[in-house]
Amino acid sequence: MTNQDLPEKREVLPLFDIFKVDTKEAHILTGIDDVRHAARAVRDLGPGTVILTHRGGVCVFDGKEYYESPFTGFTIEGRTGRGDTAPPPF
Repeated sequence: MTNQDLPEKREVLPLFDIFKVDTKEAHILTGIDDVRHAARAVRDLGPGTVILTHRGGVCVFDGKEYYESPFTGFTIEGRTGRGDTAPPPF
């Protein structure tokens, strides 16, 4: 993996229906730091929908609307999924 622009981005990115980047990757592709402006600029390179994750959450841009949600904490209740149950015997 390298942190450099993709020279073929205008040929490659239109092949994606959905393209996910984080803020650093979006900045490398566009030179833009603002989340919404970067999501729009990446979308303008060709993908149908852009999912851009950032420190505070996620921004999705489909060419018409922005959909945003913050990252929030969650708890796991009960025993399932916490590694404290034994697997079935073989």
